[in-house]
Amino acid sequence: MGPKPWTLYHYTDRDGFEAFCTIFRTAPSNLSELLLKRLMAEGPKHARHRNSGDSARDPQLRLLDPGRFESKETLLYHLFSPVVIDEDWDQCSRMAAFCIAFLVPSVACTMLSDSEVCVSSRTIATLNMQ
Repeated sequence: MGPKPWTLYHYTDRDGFEAFCTIFRTAPSNLSELLLKRLMAEGPKHARHRNSGDSARDPQLRLLDPGRFESKETLLYHLFSPVVIDEDWDQCSRMAAFCIAFLVPSVACTMLSDSEVCVSSRTIATLNMQ
C-alpha cells in the first residue's frame, strides 16, 4: 500500500459546482480526466483571487476543510488576499459558495503555501494509464 492520498478542497461558484455534479452523475470511465479538465477550466476564474502569485496551468486546490471555520467570513480571509476581498467581497463570496473534496495521490501534490497545493495533471494522467 502506497502513501495515503491527500484530501484537498476546491471552492467554486454555483455554475462550477453544477458542472462538477454533472460529471459525477454521469460517472464516465474517464472521470479523473474530466475532473482535471474542469479544474483547469476554473483556474483562470480563480487566479486573480489567489493568495499565492503562482498562475500555473495545473489545478490548485486547498488543504482548508470548510468545517474548520466558524463563519464564511473567516473562511474567505483564509482563501483570498484581504486586498482582493475588500475590493470585491461579493465576487469572493460567490467563488467560495460551494466546496468539493477530492482524494489526490500524494505523489501528484506540491505545496505552494501553507494551504495551497498544486496538483500535477501530468502525474494524474500517468497514474490513470497504469
